[in-house]
Amino acid sequence: MSDNKEQNDNFAELLDAYSRDVGEGHRVGEKVSATIISIGKDTVYLDIGTKIDGVADIKELLDENGELPYRNGDRLELFVVAADEGEIR
Repeated sequence: MSDNKEQNDNFAELLDAYSRDVGEGHRVGEKVSATIISIGKDTVYLDIGTKIDGVADIKELLDENGELPYRNGDRLELFVVAADEGEIR
């Protein structure tokens, strides 16, 4: 029985450490360097150097002609507008 409690305690510690790291260092208003990893219909998914991906609405990245001038692998400088445990925008 003590092995099971020890495993539960270890899992709880790992989960707590993960939760602390998820948005670590990225606050609303902060400028981040991001690499586009995928472009969806309405959303661009970004590698921002955290355990979770950043996301941006495509409409926020369109040029004056209404076209998306970026491709997978492009690097962008963006500002964090929202951050929580599940997502950084």
